[in-house]
Amino acid sequence: MTCSHGINAARATEDIDLAFAVASWTDFENLRKSLLSSDAFRPHTSGTHKLPYRKPMVVDLIPFGGLENADRIISWPPNGETVMSVLGFEEALESSINALLPSGQQIAVVSLPMLAVLKVLAWTERRMIAPRKDASDLMLILENYLDAGNSERLDREARQLLDSPDFDYERAGAWLAGRDAL
Repeated sequence: MTCSHGINAARATEDIDLAFAVASWTDFENLRKSLLSSDAFRPHTSGTHKLPYRKPMVVDLIPFGGLENADRIISWPPNGETVMSVLGFEEALESSINALLPSGQQIAVVSLPMLAVLKVLAWTERRMIAPRKDASDLMLILENYLDAGNSERLDREARQLLDSPDFDYERAGAWLAGRDAL
């Protein structure tokens, strides 16, 4: 599977994660109902945040904002037994980039450095149940960061890495991704 910038991803995604800043669970439920009223989505048997989309692709709707607690945790209604961390989601929104959809609409998309941060956070939470998923996604980002439109920055922003006798292209990309995530 080839991604943006012609980068080859060894593993195809199993779902699409869409995060929505909402003020309340009522707002989230109204959003969910609106999506379900279209012909594109249908309910999923395993949870209110999963919606199969037309083909066999599942979309995960992740709300954040006005419904999380001080620890950046959301507890899903009706009984709050299902919990999910949304740590980093506000920051991801603040540092998002605009992407133009084929329909001409713009959508806020997580920046690559912030996606790396979110993958680290996800790995710390899910490393026991899905140890390789987030780690392999993070590795894909770091190994290809320069090839994702950042290689020309290396000379002007990280000259000290290029001058090092043990220069490594992928490690330099990881260094730049870390710097960009600050």
